[in-house]
Amino acid sequence: MSDRNGRIILLARQAGTSAIVMYQRPGSNEEWLRSPVILGGNGGIDQVSAMVMRPWETTVAILHRDDEARSSFAVVNYADLRPGTAVTQPDWAQSGPQQQRQPTMVLDRSGRVFSMAVGMDGSVYATHQAQAGTGNLGRWAQLPLR
Repeated sequence: MSDRNGRIILLARQAGTSAIVMYQRPGSNEEWLRSPVILGGNGGIDQVSAMVMRPWETTVAILHRDDEARSSFAVVNYADLRPGTAVTQPDWAQSGPQQQRQPTMVLDRSGRVFSMAVGMDGSVYATHQAQAGTGNLGRWAQLPLR
């Protein structure tokens, strides 16, 4: 993902640990910073979802399926993170039912994160932030199929 200043952020799983790591490229014509920032994330094996939370620009929402097959969510201000420093652990919040696959998320007009996932029972579940730009996801609710 990138922000309006051209900074590029790449999130991936660290080989051998499954921790989420963040690589940064300050601008499109600049070199990648050599050391990633280690964000942790309660393990997991699937891909990592992330998006810049406008209008905050340096705040990123991160969502993934963790080792217990539940959603782990964090809000990180990447301007405060320094590559090569000690492990940075955001406040990861685990929530929701056990899920078959990676949950999805979208940002609404007011800046709140909405997330959906398919539970192990085949039902569709959804949740959202109570307040835009900060805080964890709320209680998950099963959506009607008809």
